[in-house]
Amino acid sequence: MLVHGGGMSHETDQTTSTPGTIWVGVDGSSGSHAAVRYAAHAAQALDLGVHLLHVIPIDMAMSPMFPLVPEDMEPVAHRLLAEASQRAAEIVPADRVTSSLHHGQRTRSLVEASGRARLLVLGRARRSTVERLLTGSVATGVAARSDGCVVVVPADWQAPDEQLHVVVGVKDPEHCADLALRAVRLAADRGGRVTFVHVWDLPWQYDDQSSSLDREWTERARAAVDAGLQEVLALHRDVPVQLRVLRGQAARVLQDQAATADLLLLARRGHLLPRGHLGGTARALLREGTCPVEVVPPADASSDGGDLVVEEGGQETAPGRGAPLPV
Repeated sequence: MLVHGGGMSHETDQTTSTPGTIWVGVDGSSGSHAAVRYAAHAAQALDLGVHLLHVIPIDMAMSPMFPLVPEDMEPVAHRLLAEASQRAAEIVPADRVTSSLHHGQRTRSLVEASGRARLLVLGRARRSTVERLLTGSVATGVAARSDGCVVVVPADWQAPDEQLHVVVGVKDPEHCADLALRAVRLAADRGGRVTFVHVWDLPWQYDDQSSSLDREWTERARAAVDAGLQEVLALHRDVPVQLRVLRGQAARVLQDQAATADLLLLARRGHLLPRGHLGGTARALLREGTCPVEVVPPADASSDGGDLVVEEGGQETAPGRGAPLPV
């Protein structure tokens, strides 16, 4: 049978979180442990707090022989939060770690949390029948609908020993500004560098025709992306940046480019559906990424008037400004 507790999520216990706090979805899995560590390290670097959230789902399929209600699961939920709090307190001061327990639909509850968080962190572990994971449809559903940035962290994540390396997947200049601004701010705050990657391709049926145009299309795409980045990068000239324009299958190329990175940033494009839509490339990277993958939602109002979509071969171009980015 299904256990129901109402249509909207509600809190049963909470220690107060403050604005600018990094929130973490906690479920006791190996991915969740990595998410807590990631959030704590980020909070320590940015002088923020960490808020831990566990959601007891109200829509679990259960046997009629065991008619549990969500409240019966609270002791386990409190234990999971206490253990996560101890992990976080090993990295940040304990007085900067808060927690809350909710009853509700997990995806909806986490989407609501994203609107209150500076960043929402979810863990991703290898699929298992033993662990209950904040992954798959939950993480993807949250990233597709969130009001704020969501990062999904693999279970084997380790804090970087060197300067932060951020890789940014740039799909078109319309989203360059928001992504570039977040990337360079992260790098500036943590003494890192940024690599912008734009990927283009055509269906295989057109290989013969496009082979002679590879260089021209790559150069036009580079000029367009470079122009879209210049205004933001001018505000952070101290951050080392690089731009790579490559041909290939987008998810595969981005996976390769981010293989040694500390963070991969992707944009969630606006969509006619409520709360947006997550494309196949982002879904694949959230599922298979070897480093943390952060999805940045579209801005409420775009200040960029550019209308070029460089993935379509650079049919329209924008004039560049400033010095071109290094290859």
